[in-house]
Amino acid sequence: MKIIWHHVGREHGRVGDYAPDLRLNTPHRIEEYISDKLSGSSENRYIRYDSNTLVELPPICVEQRWIIVYCLDCNLQFSLGYKPHPWWLADVVSYRRSEAGEFIVRDLFLDVEIDEDLQYRVLDREDFEFAATSGIIDSFEADLALVALDRLVQDLDSKAFPWPSLVEAQRTYWGT
Repeated sequence: MKIIWHHVGREHGRVGDYAPDLRLNTPHRIEEYISDKLSGSSENRYIRYDSNTLVELPPICVEQRWIIVYCLDCNLQFSLGYKPHPWWLADVVSYRRSEAGEFIVRDLFLDVEIDEDLQYRVLDREDFEFAATSGIIDSFEADLALVALDRLVQDLDSKAFPWPSLVEAQRTYWGT
């Protein structure tokens, strides 16, 4: 199993490890990019935790500790330690399977930074609005993103977060 990110956000315009800005590329170029990623090797470890949850871990030889949990049933991806955030960072995403069975994760721009005391901040609303109004994401994806965001915010507000699957994944693969 392999998980490939299909970013369409501004981060691809930065100098560094990111691909060229996919917002400026044709659908054919995007498919080439994904194909290149699928054919490349990755030392990250991927685990099918259950029917709705995938876990990504760093290569064994890497000292940096992080965990990414993909919640297929609610269009959210949670990372801990992967980026410099205080606790969990949630990305609102969509998923699709490639012909070879890999998961393609499409970033839908909205992110939620969550502190251990369940204080949270919704990030990148302007990027989401731009993407939704300019056709970078279609109306189906925009609606999907808003439903996923609403579910997470409701659970945060009602203190029903973190979800049992995240707690278990954190305990099993993060160590705390």
